[in-house]
Amino acid sequence: MKQIHFKSILLFIALSFNINGFAYDDESHRYIVKSAMEYIKNYPDLCDADNKNTALTFLCETQNNRISLESAYQKLSVLGEYQSADNSGGQTYEGLATSLANHAVAIDYREDTSICFKTDGPLRVCKYRPYDALLDNVSRGIVDYIFGEGGQSSFTSVWHYQDYTRGPDSYHNRYGGLQFSYFDETELVRWQKMLTDPSANTLEDGLLFRKRSEFILTAGALPLSSMFELDNGKEHCFLFFYLWPEWFRWLLKASMCSKPSHDSLGTTAEHYRLSYGNSDMDQENYSNIYTAEWQPISNLITYWMQRFTGYDGENEAESTEAEKIKHLGYALHAADLLQPHHTWVTLVDDHSGWETWTGEWLECYGETDCDESRFELSADFDLQEKISDHMDPYIKNYQKFTGDFNHNNPNLYDKDLLPLLETAGGYSYANGAAILWDYSDSTRLEIAADLIPNAIALTVYLLVIAAHFLPDTDMNGD
Repeated sequence: MKQIHFKSILLFIALSFNINGFAYDDESHRYIVKSAMEYIKNYPDLCDADNKNTALTFLCETQNNRISLESAYQKLSVLGEYQSADNSGGQTYEGLATSLANHAVAIDYREDTSICFKTDGPLRVCKYRPYDALLDNVSRGIVDYIFGEGGQSSFTSVWHYQDYTRGPDSYHNRYGGLQFSYFDETELVRWQKMLTDPSANTLEDGLLFRKRSEFILTAGALPLSSMFELDNGKEHCFLFFYLWPEWFRWLLKASMCSKPSHDSLGTTAEHYRLSYGNSDMDQENYSNIYTAEWQPISNLITYWMQRFTGYDGENEAESTEAEKIKHLGYALHAADLLQPHHTWVTLVDDHSGWETWTGEWLECYGETDCDESRFELSADFDLQEKISDHMDPYIKNYQKFTGDFNHNNPNLYDKDLLPLLETAGGYSYANGAAILWDYSDSTRLEIAADLIPNAIALTVYLLVIAAHFLPDTDMNGD
């Protein structure tokens, strides 16, 4: 039994280090959401410009009940007025921007996904944070030293990927999500070539970097994979609980048995599955964490946008204004689609390093006295112009949405947002891969200056789409 527990700890360590850096960092997500809200607020200047592109021309016109940038601003301003007085954001448009930005970050820390150690033993079997499942409170000091005191590395981030390197998954998502066990034979051949031929480190041949380190970290854990499953909300007890006579167990039950507070299989997995597949597929899929196919981030975004609209994909689901703000904020975590590690689905390749670097760049970019040469952009770089440039590729997706939108039956269905989201994911997949192997400031600056404005543009569209589901208001805000 000791050997099994030791191997289990090794697997959890591998998973812990793999998922410790899972998304753009907190401040980057806040920056993207606030910048999108600011862009909408600037509609007078944007719409008065003479050189509007196709997207702005369309978004500046209000006709046929279509939501323009102006009407989106008005509706979002009214939503901001519903914020409670004790909310740090206040009751303003700017306060709404702050709340949405904070909720876009908060989804990274939701206790919504627990992984269980299926073999009952002297480890607490179900936890949503990998290090809790590792050592519980016994060696918390060591764990805090490794992960940071109060660190929140959470299994919830397994839902924040969309794999553009292959086709549909078994749920018939057009692009699936994270799957630890996926190693294409071609990639392994190319990975081996990289070890012997450094010249293969090019855009054409270097993208095999995807999964090379995951293979090293987790291939040896494959025989252990059946020991872990997604939490199904059932009660689990310590192994030695069963060593006592049955008549005596009732005395020990309170201290030696626990029931997870969240049924990850029956709630989170079911929610993010949307209408793809069924619960029987979930039971089988998540019984083996290593081979499990996690739902893609497009499903997560769609689910929370549906909750915002008051429709869960099947039924009406009314929400308070505070809940709407939270749900919309969760959906605005969509910026992860413009993070190449999330569309190439690699947990390594300096995944967390890129996200840290991006956060530092945005912090510096926002400072008027930032003099770090490694973050210096060209003199003609204009963020608002870059956002506008990236609005154009999405306009056909938005036009289709507005054409299909039924104001008399305003529901958001499972596939309504897919064209928009897949345009975003496909862009980072096609244009951001260089950062998987080139960690130079110059390459990172070039990619960041392209992908961050794109992420803001995507967020603008999601906010404008959200405005379709808000009550009508006149231009005076009455």
